[in-house]
Amino acid sequence: MDALTTAPPAGNNDSSCGLIVWFGIGITYLRFFYGLKAQGINRRELPYRAPLQPYLTMYSVSMIFLILFFANYTVFIKGHWDTASFITSYLVRSRLCRP
Repeated sequence: MDALTTAPPAGNNDSSCGLIVWFGIGITYLRFFYGLKAQGINRRELPYRAPLQPYLTMYSVSMIFLILFFANYTVFIKGHWDTASFITSYLVRSRLCRP
């Protein structure tokens, strides 16, 4: 066996970790946004604000979730099951980005 068979390429895992981090940033912003709203603080009072919020954040979080979920969808197609590919695509991904 060669290295690519026993361990996935590091680039795939790095990209997944980056997307997971951006997913977390999006969720954090949404919680911040709704926290401001619950406390009655107007976003216009803040020194910086972005247009199209929170809708743009909702869109980005949704797209990141879809990208991560369907990143290696071929393992679910009948006749293409590969246990090693499933583990590295879905199970290892959730463990790699933890501190």
